[in-house]
Amino acid sequence: MTDDQVSLMQHRYTIPTKFLAALLALTVFGSSPLMVSADTTKTTATVEQGEQIYGKGLLISGQPLEAKTQGNTEVSGQHLACISCHRRSGLGSYEGKVQIPPIAGRILLTAPSAVSPQLSAQTTKGYTEASLKQTIQSGITPDGRVLNSLMPHYELGDQDSDALIAYIKTLSASDSPGVDAQSMHFATVVSKDIPAKRRKIMLGLIQKYFPLAVPASPKKTPLIQTPQSRAALFQNMRRQRVPNYFPARKLELHVWELKGPHSSWGKQLENYYRKQPVFAIIGGLAEGPWSPVHEFCEHHEAPCLFPNTVEPVVDEHDFYNVYFTKGLSVEGEAVAKHIGQAGEPHGKILQVFRRGDSAAEQAAAGLREEASELKLEQVSERAITLRGSPTPDYWKQLLKKEQPEHLVLWLKPADLKSLKAIATTSTGLKRLYLSATLMGTISPSLPEKLQPLTYLTHRYLVPDTPAYKQIDNFMQSHAIDGKQNPDDRWLIGDTEWAMNLLSEAVRQMKYNSRELLVETVEMLVSRKPPLLYPRLGLAADQRFASKGCFVVPLNKPTQAVWIVPD
Repeated sequence: MTDDQVSLMQHRYTIPTKFLAALLALTVFGSSPLMVSADTTKTTATVEQGEQIYGKGLLISGQPLEAKTQGNTEVSGQHLACISCHRRSGLGSYEGKVQIPPIAGRILLTAPSAVSPQLSAQTTKGYTEASLKQTIQSGITPDGRVLNSLMPHYELGDQDSDALIAYIKTLSASDSPGVDAQSMHFATVVSKDIPAKRRKIMLGLIQKYFPLAVPASPKKTPLIQTPQSRAALFQNMRRQRVPNYFPARKLELHVWELKGPHSSWGKQLENYYRKQPVFAIIGGLAEGPWSPVHEFCEHHEAPCLFPNTVEPVVDEHDFYNVYFTKGLSVEGEAVAKHIGQAGEPHGKILQVFRRGDSAAEQAAAGLREEASELKLEQVSERAITLRGSPTPDYWKQLLKKEQPEHLVLWLKPADLKSLKAIATTSTGLKRLYLSATLMGTISPSLPEKLQPLTYLTHRYLVPDTPAYKQIDNFMQSHAIDGKQNPDDRWLIGDTEWAMNLLSEAVRQMKYNSRELLVETVEMLVSRKPPLLYPRLGLAADQRFASKGCFVVPLNKPTQAVWIVPD
């Protein structure tokens, strides 16, 4: 992990509100009103100091952590922060082929009893706070074992050690909302304005995974089939102090339909959540910006995984929202880089979009920002405010005035009815860029003169690859006409891939932690073969699995170039 990656991850990392809630519940119980205020304030301050050590690698004094690593080498810096390996959940991960064990307080500071042959191999002798402090400082466990060489021997004083342990005790201190003795609840979001056909496609693909009984413990543990027996065994595990154990989880799906203006979506989501908290939001399909759902999930610290949106919130510093791509933003970035890679003076770039079309505006912003990074200076833009489609005269006057070499049209087919005027007016035009997302196709019908000049931005593999054959077979078996609606192929491919991955993530989880779900998804994405993308991958500081976009010559689609913006 590079210093830049650690820096980004630490910038995003702040103490989750539910950790503070768990802390308050532990500290105020049984205390007098007067003592509650003083003790809680002191304990909260200690936990926040520990969070600074765990998440940012900074001591209480503000100085960076210092430690000795393999070979007794002295090192210091933010890359020593515990979160780099132990992650936000504190429930374990992998560093290469090395398994990082859980360090959450209720696991590390307890000695769980083996209640079945299947669990006995997982139980370990717990630490006391004193023995844990000694191990952190020395790198040697109470029974004399030396910790793995990847684990630094931290040079922590007692005050810093106490703060760190106080914070570790809050990590995954309780089950995440949306899980009970019988079920793990999920939601998917669909806006009212989605066509019935597309709604049916997405919900059908998601619902086939529900309800399922998913074993959370080792595979040999038998599933408990009735709610009564599940609840009884769950309570027994609680009494035996086995953290977060579920013999079986019934997965339940809730469909949250959003209506009306986007400004009202936040309140609608809160109402749904109040009636039934969910463990995570999966998939989803909505017209317009995804920001209301994104903000809701960050506020409630609930994962929102792989929604079908072309307008995500482009913020790598948020933790709980994970997307396939940056949507239209990455298309704009790809155009700027494609022009910058041409190896010749790029000439004037003119991008045109319709004012009020948030998707088109996001694409234009992406091009604008990437062009600035690449120092492409001759960039101008025009926002269409006409009620109807631009006329031939509109294009003639615009091109005569601007005289661009590169014309980028973030427009839908309804606004491109007069493209013939571009072909007959512009003599200096070298390239015309269109968005396959906005056009709804990768092979639009254009005037013959423009065809050799035209490139399309496309976030997926080009058609006629084996992946599309799989999708077409599915559509044929379900009587879905994909030729009339190419978007349906992308919707099917993304939804099926995401649900397959998420079902595997839930099966692998041993603890009912939302943070662990996100971390497990990060780990699995690169292991699962992509369906509609050249490659997919996530890391701790990444929230977009696909990093690039194809730029496809209209007349030579096999010569498409995969571009990953800077």
